[in-house]
Amino acid sequence: MEVIKSFIKQAYRKGKIPIVTILPTDDDLAKYIDKGRWTYQPLLDTLNDQEIEVLNVGAGMISGPDGRDPCLFFKDCNGHYNELGYARVARIVYDYLMMSILKDL
Repeated sequence: MEVIKSFIKQAYRKGKIPIVTILPTDDDLAKYIDKGRWTYQPLLDTLNDQEIEVLNVGAGMISGPDGRDPCLFFKDCNGHYNELGYARVARIVYDYLMMSILKDL
C-alpha cells in the first residue's frame, strides 16, 4: 500500500491525476467467474475506503460475449496477455479515460 501512496503523491506533485489500475491474471478472471469475488478484493476495498481512484480492468474483461473464457486473453492461458487481451485492456482504459474526461466537462 505504501508503493501506491507514494505513486499518488508523486503524481499530484507533478500535476497529474493518479489512477491505480489493476490488471488481472487469467487466474484472477477464472476465480472471479467461479466465485463472484476478485482475488484482489481486499485491495479494491482498501482503495475505495481511502477514496483512491481505481480502475479494475478485470470487470471490463469479463463483460461481453467472450469474457467468460479468460484463456481467450492470454498466451497459452498463462501469464502474459495475447493480442486480444492487450486490445481489450486498451479499450477498457480508453473508455474509462473518455468517461472521466466527459464527466469533468
